[in-house]
Amino acid sequence: MDPLILERCVAEWSRRLAGGAFRGLVAEPAGVRAYFGPPPGRQGAMWALVARWPEPLWLSVEEAPLPKERDRVTDLTRYEGFEVDGTALPAFDRRMRVSLGGGRAFLEIEAWPPGNALFVEERRGVAWVARRRAPSTQRPGLAPGMAYADPPAPMRRDPRAATAEAIAETLGDLGALDADALEARLAHHWCGVGGPLVANARAAVARAAGGGPESVARALAGWAALAYAPDGPVVALQWTDKHRAATLASAKLPFVPGPGVTVSGPWPSWSDAARAASALLPAAVTADELANARARVRRAERTLAAIERDWQEANAAPQARREAEALAAYLPQVPRRADHVELPDPSRAGKKLRIELDPKLPPHENANRAFRRASKLERALSAIPARRVVLIDELVKARAQLERIEAGERPADLPDSPRSAGSLSPAKPARGALGPAATRGAEVPAKLVPRRYRTREGWDVWVGKTNEGNDYLTHRLARPEDYWFHVQGSPGSHVVLRRGKAKDEPSRDTLREVAAWAAWFSRQKSSGTVPVIWTRKKYVRKPRGSKPGLAEVMRDEKTIFAKPAEPPAEAAAPAEGETV
Repeated sequence: MDPLILERCVAEWSRRLAGGAFRGLVAEPAGVRAYFGPPPGRQGAMWALVARWPEPLWLSVEEAPLPKERDRVTDLTRYEGFEVDGTALPAFDRRMRVSLGGGRAFLEIEAWPPGNALFVEERRGVAWVARRRAPSTQRPGLAPGMAYADPPAPMRRDPRAATAEAIAETLGDLGALDADALEARLAHHWCGVGGPLVANARAAVARAAGGGPESVARALAGWAALAYAPDGPVVALQWTDKHRAATLASAKLPFVPGPGVTVSGPWPSWSDAARAASALLPAAVTADELANARARVRRAERTLAAIERDWQEANAAPQARREAEALAAYLPQVPRRADHVELPDPSRAGKKLRIELDPKLPPHENANRAFRRASKLERALSAIPARRVVLIDELVKARAQLERIEAGERPADLPDSPRSAGSLSPAKPARGALGPAATRGAEVPAKLVPRRYRTREGWDVWVGKTNEGNDYLTHRLARPEDYWFHVQGSPGSHVVLRRGKAKDEPSRDTLREVAAWAAWFSRQKSSGTVPVIWTRKKYVRKPRGSKPGLAEVMRDEKTIFAKPAEPPAEAAAPAEGETV
């Protein structure tokens, strides 16, 4: 916001906030909202001073209710109730100061990139700051406990106080400047001549150029008095170029809107125009969206770390294959109930392999387990490199997006916040239970609602209907301790035996019964005996980027050989809220 605009807005805001008290401040990723109104315990209008950080930086005052105490900055609680002494624009700069409590404290808003807000106490120095920063050649450092030094004098000058000496210093030889060079120097050195108004200022300067620097100074001051008249209607302009401040101008001076500018007035006052321009600016990043961006980075980092661990494990695939082949080749030599065995290496003459065994399993089951592990590691060895590249790219993008959001900028590819998009997605039932609304399909599509059965011994069993329904059942409805079934090596439904946190375990007969149902709801339903794998649901995950219905067992996989059997009619369980 230009100092000429801010000066007029501050004068109006001073009248609006006079007699009020500071009531709290809410810090947001894209700025702050400071609330002023009647002292605590009294009734009256509440006003919010809104500062936006993303370029174009902007300030406005709007009527707004006081937020809840838990949402306000707790470090500033001791200042709540301090009366407003007045507002000012120190040193004709792009910053606004609100003095509180008889000058004991003040709120300072720095409205230049990257923007900042801070509370300063007379004796303690900086009490709170929105953005800490280290000192630089251009700006002093800022952190709680530091003394607050006024920033350097603004680079651009007030055109209303233009002098012949200032004109000669900033514009140089007017006769040697073409229109573009004159426009650039005016916008660089003098306040209020940015955007489409620079054409009016350039015209005024060009007409007076023949009279020398004194004539140009008078012309520039006269132009500024008309363009930023304190009274009369105001025209608001919105810049789409994020590197230029949004501009307001009095309608007393005709102007022609330039590229990327939208005329949104006239408005009766400067503060009304500022509030209207603020509403036209791009949406600011919310606290929820900042939290979601940070969560995306953490998820990407955790996922990549897990992939790196899997990659290290997958490198043992050749060794696992040799061990499986050795067990198969020398199976008669494998003793029962042994925890390890040493066998000749089939691929290396004269070498032996030490192979760890499960003493609870017979030799042929140890061999089967070894082949399954080898196959799993080989699949991972071939799939992980491509997935790793994708995950690294996602992490780089997530970090870049977070960096932009933390700077107050709203990226164009920012996903919708779950809180704002919740009405567009199916409602999630409470984990572990399908509510009546879910089973009726009011919030959840019918294809996602699983079939429900009950075993002969009374255990609840849910069966997915479609690939999307399998995902919904396994990854949204099933609890970690439920048992998960699926036919080995063949497409089919995900089947969940509802166990939850119960201490008792289903019998072997129940497991065979559910395995038979899993075989029936698969492409192997017409086969004789089908291998069905089962494990706890907590050991089942969905590979990143995989198609709907695909799941992967991470550990503790067991196999039941079952003959496909359709669940009997009496096994069908009613959905909640329904009768059979």
